[in-house]
Amino acid sequence: MSKEKQSPDNSRRRALKGLAGLPFVGGILIGAYAESRKRKLAKRNILEALNINATRPESTADMSGDPIRVGIIGFGGRGSHLVRLLGYATPSWFERMKEEENEGAIKAFQEQENLNVQLTGVCDVFDVYAEEAVAAFPGCKRYRNYEEMLESPDIDAVVIATPDHWHAPISIAALQANKHVYVEKPMTHNIGETYALQEAV
Repeated sequence: MSKEKQSPDNSRRRALKGLAGLPFVGGILIGAYAESRKRKLAKRNILEALNINATRPESTADMSGDPIRVGIIGFGGRGSHLVRLLGYATPSWFERMKEEENEGAIKAFQEQENLNVQLTGVCDVFDVYAEEAVAAFPGCKRYRNYEEMLESPDIDAVVIATPDHWHAPISIAALQANKHVYVEKPMTHNIGETYALQEAV
């Protein structure tokens, strides 16, 4: 028997095998959806029974004072995301969202609350990331290392979005320099760092 004659039969078998798995996959998806819906309904019922309003309250904080001057340490994937949450997005992010036709992300960014934050510094060992931030955000200075940034009087707080093993050492140094700190998880890499960070706070 030639390969030409076997080929259509084999492709039909493969198609039938693939179709045989669809009910199984569909059952899993339906089960997951039902479980998610059940949890949401249970949560809503509990909140209603306790007379708790689960809507997010509007911010009442006064944002008219001096801006908080923030430095970002680590401007790669996670760092650039955190900076967007502070109200700063690079032109390349806008271009990517337009290419992906993600108008919802652009709209959400444009409608977010003004947090009265000024991005005044960036520190990243990768030149391309640091230079992108400096080019995109007027008034943002590049620091060659985190120690240099922490010495600056132009920085009130730092956002630490470096590789995990740097989180605790930079957080401790920032606290010792009297800076406010937001650090990505994990906060520490081992038990010793946990106690050292607790002591610094």
